[in-house]
Amino acid sequence: MGDYKYILITILGAAIVAIAQTAGKAALRDLHPVKFCALRFGVGIPFCYAIGVAETHKWVPELALKQYLMISAIGLIGWGIGAVIFFWAMKKDSMHRVGTISNSLSIWVVVMSVMFLGEKFFPAMIPVLILLVIGAALLAPTAEGTKAWKPAIPVGLVISIIWAISIVMTKVAVHNVPYAFFVAIKMAATTVFLMMFYFFMPTKLTQGNLKLSTISALTLVVGDILLMVGVDGLPASIYSPIYATTIPFGFMFSIWFIKERPVGRNWLGMLLIFASAAICGYYGHGNN
Repeated sequence: MGDYKYILITILGAAIVAIAQTAGKAALRDLHPVKFCALRFGVGIPFCYAIGVAETHKWVPELALKQYLMISAIGLIGWGIGAVIFFWAMKKDSMHRVGTISNSLSIWVVVMSVMFLGEKFFPAMIPVLILLVIGAALLAPTAEGTKAWKPAIPVGLVISIIWAISIVMTKVAVHNVPYAFFVAIKMAATTVFLMMFYFFMPTKLTQGNLKLSTISALTLVVGDILLMVGVDGLPASIYSPIYATTIPFGFMFSIWFIKERPVGRNWLGMLLIFASAAICGYYGHGNN
């Protein structure tokens, strides 16, 4: 049952992170991506830190300097670079076009995990990745009725590689680190980095985008803590296809909250991605 617990926790974390991404997309209507990300991570720090204190009953996590540096580097790669590019791309294109490509990082994670972490590649991973690729392709909207920013696909691929690197690094660094403190350190390092550019960005804060940034921050805190539990409890090559359920969750939330219009094949794509996660969880459980 232990592995199934981590699978369910990862799916729940992916759903909550999808809410954070959706709120972020809405905030980008009149807020620069760098300002949004700086606000998002900055607002999240005290909440995340408070959870860490409640979890450990310690005011300062007992970590070595190299752990602080490693966690900070993960934050700068995944959020300081990856997330800013992600939200910048979403400002120029639709959420379930950019989000679909960016969040389909499983193939990169599987390759990196087998090569660098020595994880086992089991045969069921082949249909899992095939279903994931087909599902992501079906979820991407048609040119009609959506923005058609030409660099969206290559930029999304770059983001997926950046996030894959951060996941593999996280798998190495997160063990024996309190999860909330792990996320708080990532947020703090990223906020310091982004604040160097914050005041050079042209947009102004409004009550509306501040509210959306706060919603995105709080849901990210909860979602990313759950994802840290998942990646610590599962091999990275199994975790990543399950994390990819962020794609259909983001698809559904973009319909409900942003009013993006899907077509029939998008629903089929969502089902295929859920199927890939189910297969990965079932067979990966037996190989872990």
